[in-house]
Amino acid sequence: MNIQKKSHSHHTHHTEQLSVFLSIACAIHCMLTPILVILMPMAGLYLEKYHWIEYVIILSVIVLGSSSLYHGYKLHHQKMLPIALFAFGVFFMILGSVLHLYFLQNSILHHLLTAFGGIFCGIAQFLNLRLEKN
Repeated sequence: MNIQKKSHSHHTHHTEQLSVFLSIACAIHCMLTPILVILMPMAGLYLEKYHWIEYVIILSVIVLGSSSLYHGYKLHHQKMLPIALFAFGVFFMILGSVLHLYFLQNSILHHLLTAFGGIFCGIAQFLNLRLEKN
């Protein structure tokens, strides 16, 4: 007697894993969002008082991001676009910090430039990862 077992396809297995991951991510998001909404104004006040934390974060982004982009460029894809986007982002983060130091005030321009730079650095890292996988 020949009994056939139903086997999950490879595609079905990945969609099940994705479903579990998304469910867990949703649960974590739902638990943390109210806490973060309460804590973010306090964190903003803390960061405004201790500016050196921002400089440590920017320096960390530069060091770790450069290392990651160098690795991706050298060993995987040899594309300059992620490096250019990252340099663009770092320029704006540093420009925002320099303007903040020069004018010694918390301006909306400082926050916009720093956020704009951070977004470009993130896009560069995402693009670098995508190119490494291809």
